[in-house]
Amino acid sequence: MYNSIPTWAKGLTLAARVNAKVTPLASGDPKLDSMLGGGLVLGQPHEILPKRSGWDDASVTAFTLAWLQRRQQTDQRLALWVMQRPSLYPQGLANLSIDFDRLVLVEAPKDIDALWTLEQGLFNSAFGLVIGEIENFDLLGSRRLQLAAERHNPLILILRRSQRGLSLKEVPNSALTRWLISPSSAQGASHHNNFHWQTNLTRNKAGTTGNFLMKWHHETHRFTLATPLHH
Repeated sequence: MYNSIPTWAKGLTLAARVNAKVTPLASGDPKLDSMLGGGLVLGQPHEILPKRSGWDDASVTAFTLAWLQRRQQTDQRLALWVMQRPSLYPQGLANLSIDFDRLVLVEAPKDIDALWTLEQGLFNSAFGLVIGEIENFDLLGSRRLQLAAERHNPLILILRRSQRGLSLKEVPNSALTRWLISPSSAQGASHHNNFHWQTNLTRNKAGTTGNFLMKWHHETHRFTLATPLHH
C-alpha cells in the first residue's frame, strides 16, 4: 500500500497515442453504449454513488472493479485507485482477473489529499484509468480533474464514499454521468463472478437517463442490460 504515487510511477511515461477524437470505453451492450454516446467518455469524470451509503458500498466497489477489468482489456497502461482506507486485496483481485501489477493503490482518507493525488495521476500519461474515493465531489473539484485530464484522456471514475456512513447528496459538479448503484435481488445475482446491479443513471450529458438491471459477465468481460430501459 502506498501513501502517495510511488516514485517509479511518477517518472513513468508510457507511449500514449492520444488523438483529438478519443473512443469511449464501450460497455459491451449496444443499447447501453448507444445511450452513453458510445460508452464511458474518456477525459471526463463519471460519478458512482451507493443508493444507501454504507449498505451498498460493496456494490459500488464491484461495479467499479468490472469497469476496471474491462479497461485493462483495452488499455495496457497503469490504473490508479485512490482509496479512503485499505479495502482491496491482491488475492480477491486475482480471482476477478484484475492485473494487480498494473494497479497502483494509494490511501488518502481526506478529500483534499485524494483530489491532489488524482490530479497527479491525470497529468501522467502512464495512467489510462484513475479511480478516486471521495465524499464531497463538488464543481470545483470535478473541474480540476477535467483540466488535468485534457492531455492524456484517461477514464475517470469517482466513487462517492461517506466517511461516517451518512447519506450522500447529489451535489452540483461537472461529472458527465452519475450512477446510483444498489445490489440486485435477481436470483443468482453474484454467481461465479457474474454480478447484477440495480442501476439508476440519474445524469447523462451524452444521452438519456434511465433505470435498469445491469449484469457483468466475467468470462467475456462485458456488461449487458438484463432488463429493458425505463426512463
